[in-house]
Amino acid sequence: MNRLRSVRGRITLAATALVAVTLLGASLLILRLVEIDLVNAAENTLADALEEQAILLEESGLPASTFEVELDGREYRLGLFTEGEDGEAFGELFDGDEFIADVVIDLDSEEIVEVFVDGEEEPTDDQELYDELSSLVFDVFEVSDESGSRLLVGLASLDEVDESVDALRRALVLIVPGLVIAFGLMTWWLVGRALRPVDAITGEVEEISGTDLDRRVPVPGGGDEIAHLATVMNAMLDRLEQSSERQRRFTSDASHELRTPLATIRTATEVMGRQRDEDRRQRLGDDVIAEVDRMDALIGDLLTLARLDDASTLGTLDVEVLDLTAVAQTVAEQSQDPSLELSWSTAEPVLAEGHRNLVGVAVRNLVANAQRHRRGRTIVSTLIDERGAVVRVDDDGNGIPVDQRTAVLEPFTRLDEARSRDAGGAGLGLALVAGIVRVHGGSVTIGASELGGARVEIALAPMDQPSSRTSSAGAPSPPAANDTSGSSSSSVPLRRP
Repeated sequence: MNRLRSVRGRITLAATALVAVTLLGASLLILRLVEIDLVNAAENTLADALEEQAILLEESGLPASTFEVELDGREYRLGLFTEGEDGEAFGELFDGDEFIADVVIDLDSEEIVEVFVDGEEEPTDDQELYDELSSLVFDVFEVSDESGSRLLVGLASLDEVDESVDALRRALVLIVPGLVIAFGLMTWWLVGRALRPVDAITGEVEEISGTDLDRRVPVPGGGDEIAHLATVMNAMLDRLEQSSERQRRFTSDASHELRTPLATIRTATEVMGRQRDEDRRQRLGDDVIAEVDRMDALIGDLLTLARLDDASTLGTLDVEVLDLTAVAQTVAEQSQDPSLELSWSTAEPVLAEGHRNLVGVAVRNLVANAQRHRRGRTIVSTLIDERGAVVRVDDDGNGIPVDQRTAVLEPFTRLDEARSRDAGGAGLGLALVAGIVRVHGGSVTIGASELGGARVEIALAPMDQPSSRTSSAGAPSPPAANDTSGSSSSSVPLRRP
């Protein structure tokens, strides 16, 4: 029963049933067509024979009532019928030399309407005789001479037709079930062969667990739907393996980052317990508070990353139309860094749709990252280009190597120069930027700045721009977005999941 419920069983049953119904219908149609063809042939033969006989009768004179004729190698005694009223004719029917009955024939339908036997004056009620006569083929032909006209009536038995149809029916009864069974077995074998790669894929998937995500399902040749399924499953396993690896690395890095301030807090607390100098105790207390603040910020960033990775929360974001230039100005004011330079490449507001707090966090992290790695200058600018509404941050630091421009968008990734706690933080800044831009359907581009350091840009989908606005001027404008001379960049598209 389980085999019949399988895809293989259902396809075989459906295909076999369809073929069985089709062959049954075709067989009935063939039987009917053959029967019609044989009956027509018998009628044509009888008509031709009667026409020839009618010509002979007209040349020799009409006999009294009956005469003998040979049809298809068989001797018949035919009757000459007299035409009556209402389109009917009456006369005698013979089968060879044997008298059958006196009958009345409807000339329009060429069917017997009344039968008289044994000289009776009333039609017989012998239904069997009526059925037997009705199964015969009749033909009526008019003959005439100087003495008048009569109707030449002939009949032919359909026994041979019935025998031929019965023989064909018996053959089809044997052939059709055999064909249906053969087709069912062939379908079962072909479907099983076609689904064999699915069994191999299923067996491999059943053996894959969370500890061996490096295994892959076999991809059959041919490039059909099953091969496409195997390719898609392998791509899914690639993503699962990468996700599992990121999760393990994330857990390890988060544990390491949290253990460091905890160790500092524990050490400072132990020293404070033995320290009698009040000033020293105060400094140790300040260190503890600083580490607690560091842990609080780290945990907040981790929670934000977790929420950004949760696809179920993406649809609940409160979005509005933002002026990215105003957002950049607010971040610059909050940084309280007088050396931070602002530059706008357009007098119009740079509008995009987004979550105000999250976009603010992304711009703030870009600025903080640039300030951490700069030597002296950081320039923040906004513009509109083919990518959308763009916030660009340039610095004059050492830049980001090309082979690490994608890696720095992952959590806890820090360049070699930023390994110290004072300079490098926890390595979550650009990861938060990437996560925020991803949920907004934008992209992050990392390249080389003409200041000599790094250029990091975030692009969000732009809104329709108004005709004018009051511009905020700042420091000299950085190069336009499509000016790539002297720089190289790595663009990472981040689509909304």
